[in-house]
Amino acid sequence: MRKHAHITHHGHRKMMLSRWEHILIHVALPTLIVVLSAYAIGEYAQRSYPQISFNEFAVAIIASILRISVAFAVSLVLGVALAILTLSSRLVERITLPIWDVLESFPILAFFPAILAIFIGSRGYSLAAICVMALAMIGNILFSAVGGLRVIPEEVRSVGTVFGLTYLQKLKHIILPALVPSVVTGSLLAWAEGWNMLIVVEVIHTYIPNTTIANDLYGIGSILVHASSSGNTRAFAAAVAIMVAVIVGMNIAIWQPLLRYSERFKFE
Repeated sequence: MRKHAHITHHGHRKMMLSRWEHILIHVALPTLIVVLSAYAIGEYAQRSYPQISFNEFAVAIIASILRISVAFAVSLVLGVALAILTLSSRLVERITLPIWDVLESFPILAFFPAILAIFIGSRGYSLAAICVMALAMIGNILFSAVGGLRVIPEEVRSVGTVFGLTYLQKLKHIILPALVPSVVTGSLLAWAEGWNMLIVVEVIHTYIPNTTIANDLYGIGSILVHASSSGNTRAFAAAVAIMVAVIVGMNIAIWQPLLRYSERFKFE
């Protein structure tokens, strides 16, 4: 495995790591540490909260991650599409941007009972939770994308016109690549918002009259709330530790590499 020497602007020789060494140092080792830590925490959680086995803790965190992932995918597509639509013309911007500002100021959880009422007939509580999380996450991506579109230099935009590109070609080769840095930053904020909302939206029984905890969504958020309400501080601490381990692991293995990768698309 060969390392390449690079001459810096100060004249010093700097050894450049290979791709596999970068993966090992920045992704594989941190991920292994986090996985082992999460396993140790899970073993502790099983002993401190015997009603739930380690496997059930694992299923809970996976279920919660899947809910956030679906909500994020919806908010990502809609957020980018709405940002592009918002800046499609001066008139559309003047009309829609104030609307997004007003909607962003509304407390999303105020709409949760109404959204639950829509899905309650089909017992689609998970869909309701995903819908609320997506609404909470979309603002981060929308406004980040709007900011990213505004910093695209005019000479870059004119390239598409000079070469006679269609709108879809401009979208693929100019607009979407230019949005990568801002969308990655907005996505990181959206995920943080998703974790905050998760703790609330999984506890369904607090929003529907005459229901019990049996109606709650199974996930790390509902486990955390139930442990807290029952006074089981050890289980509460274990659930928080598992959540923190997963968040740190995803930040190290996913978001930090994405942030470094997005630097390639910035305009200097």
